[in-house]
Amino acid sequence: MVLNDTQQTVRRVNYTVLLFCLLLSAVVMIAVVWILARAAGGADERTRPVLVRLAWVAAACVGLDALGLLWILLRWMRLRILPSAPLPEAPYIDAWSEAGKRIQPDEDDEDLRE
Repeated sequence: MVLNDTQQTVRRVNYTVLLFCLLLSAVVMIAVVWILARAAGGADERTRPVLVRLAWVAAACVGLDALGLLWILLRWMRLRILPSAPLPEAPYIDAWSEAGKRIQPDEDDEDLRE
């Protein structure tokens, strides 16, 4: 199956949007981790564990985001470094003639012929 130019453009746009969203969420989550870590440093003993847990959750989100970015990077590198071999051309088959060979005459058709 050969992709036409429209499908390739749509795929490129989809990956670009995904990359932008992952980068934006990574920046936001890093800022959240930084704010929570600074707030936990000056917080009282009762609030500090909650802020630290929230910072860890945000850091885990940054880690998942980094995995998504790594996946996009590896996929892009695979497509750039290892070009896909062109597919062999399939022989031309006339679908209408094949359908005509396979069709079974109905009993009603035989009654109409007589």
